[in-house]
Amino acid sequence: MRHYAVFLILLLIPVHLHGQQRKHPKPLQSKGAYLHIATGMTFPEQIETVPRKSIYSLTKQDDNIEVMYETPSSISIAIQIYPAGDGAEGRLRNEYLKALQTISTNTTRTIGFDQGPIRRKGPQYICNGFKARYGAKGEYKNNQVILYECGAWFLKIRLGSTGLNDSSIAALEQRILDCYDPTSLTALKPLPAKSEFLVAPGLGKDRERAQYILKSGLKKLEWVNTHIPENERASGFPDLYLAMHLAALKELEACENEDFSADNNIAMFISTINQVARAGYLPEFLMKQYNMVMIVPENMTFNFEGFAKWQKTRNIYVDMQKRYYLIVFKHPDKKDTDLNQ
Repeated sequence: MRHYAVFLILLLIPVHLHGQQRKHPKPLQSKGAYLHIATGMTFPEQIETVPRKSIYSLTKQDDNIEVMYETPSSISIAIQIYPAGDGAEGRLRNEYLKALQTISTNTTRTIGFDQGPIRRKGPQYICNGFKARYGAKGEYKNNQVILYECGAWFLKIRLGSTGLNDSSIAALEQRILDCYDPTSLTALKPLPAKSEFLVAPGLGKDRERAQYILKSGLKKLEWVNTHIPENERASGFPDLYLAMHLAALKELEACENEDFSADNNIAMFISTINQVARAGYLPEFLMKQYNMVMIVPENMTFNFEGFAKWQKTRNIYVDMQKRYYLIVFKHPDKKDTDLNQ
């Protein structure tokens, strides 16, 4: 697993709520094991030797719940299961960055994150996720946040320990995932194999260049259908693969028209991407744009120092979060997906 260290992430990430949110989390009482009716997941009174401390419902439907286990000054385990909505591009990355943002804003200290992608292969389905160890700068200790996208659900786990070494907490993490398997959540409601391709109205402002943008988006679908098995796509759109983004943006190279006005955002986007690509820094550019939250080919190396020096001498600004299209694995019972998510 490729890891990249990042420091304090404080981003304005759109919050998309599923279900009727409670104004305040509601504590739930349960004698014995608690059953999460929406998924059938069971939360016992203790996990191994760690007693259950609390159960909170965050929605009126009780489909978004967080269960905390804690041994004071020793081990804390928080498990949250909640609806994930449609399987749109960027869903996993945005939710993961929100989790890091929450950690950052809840402390007065400078927080560092050592992060990387994770993968869970079950008997039927495959789930992708992202994981970070975090703590004060240079002191990651055994605090972890783990997030998987699982079809219609997210599974988030936070682990904290002051007494366990790395191997012990890794073993504890594995035992928790054996009990709350992300792939079993996917099995409850896998995403459909057929995707929807939503186009932003603004793309019509430059019909000549719009064709290259659309070809780039369709290249993503071609790459996904060629390289990612259907049982992995059932858990979420595989937006984290750097190779997919590189293949898609290569389609823009065919657009050689550099004659455009300063207010033509579509032309500026294509021109800038091609400028970065010609300089040989497209992988570094994408990694920075997506906050290093990517699945990187094992044989790929980066020159971030060279990219930073090159960028200083050029006026390079592109916001990859501004979408001209959106690819969605959409549940048939869901309303239209917001293109701006």
